[in-house]
Amino acid sequence: MDNMSPVASEEMCAYCFDVLVSHFDNKECPEYPLQISNCPMFVTLNSIVSTNQKSLRGCIGTLSPRPLYEMSYFVMSSAFRDRRFLPLVCDELSSLEICVSLLVNYED
Repeated sequence: MDNMSPVASEEMCAYCFDVLVSHFDNKECPEYPLQISNCPMFVTLNSIVSTNQKSLRGCIGTLSPRPLYEMSYFVMSSAFRDRRFLPLVCDELSSLEICVSLLVNYED
């Protein structure tokens, strides 16, 4: 891992959303625009059910350090390969929340 641990950001969540939009628009996946680091990560999709209620829609990640540009793989896996859920459909994008978790600074 780099000297400084990466921090999950709104930009990462926006990138993941752009990956999904590109998929549904049949466009090439956007390149990861931020500094490349390696760390374990998870991408979680939630359906927003109401103002204060969310429902898990998909979550895939790894405990092994991976380059952050592989976030696109994990958002696609969360959307289309999480066996607990049917594949995401375009109509769900408007009620979708995307969370990126970077696993850093482990404690015993």
